[in-house]
Formats: sequence, structure tokens, C-alpha cells
Amino acid sequence: SAVNLEYLSIALEARRRGNREPLFSLDPIVDVASQAFDRRCCMLRKRFEPAWLAGTSVGEVLFQADYYLKELSMGEYEQPIIGMKNCHELCAG
Repeated sequence: SAVNLEYLSIALEARRRGNREPLFSLDPIVDVASQAFDRRCCMLRKRFEPAWLAGTSVGEVLFQADYYLKELSMGEYEQPIIGMKNCHELCAG
């Protein structure tokens, strides 16, 4: 099987520098003063750990994968595995 050497190199560098795996999360923006999430605001921020992953090919792949998984969980696409349910189907029982 093929391995993308650029992705591997960046992931290993993240591990070497920070002793942890690369991480991406799409987080709600919180009011810094009150530390509360304003439900009227639907803005999200990209969070990369380590921060230098932003702007790299691995950072972009992590972002795209996270976004796609969120779309799958919300029922935007047909589930790729038979029997897998989105969050709406799970809530309905």
C-alpha cells in the first residue's frame, strides 16, 4: 500500500517536536470574558495542535476529514457503512 511521504514527514515532525499526534478540531467561538458559548452565534474556529500545522497539507487534510465526518453525523450524506446511523436517526430510536 502507498504512503504519502509528505503527510508522514509532517506527522512525525509533530510527534518529534511535541511528543504527541497532530490534532485538529473545529470549535465554537466562546466569549473570552464570560467563557460562555453564545448559541446565537454559529461561528467556529479551526484549532490545530501543534499550531504550526495550520497552512500545511496535513492540517488541510485533517480539516477536510473533520468537516466531512461532521456532515456525515448530521445526515448530509448517506452513511458509508450498512447499519451506521446519523445523529438524527439515533435520537429517533
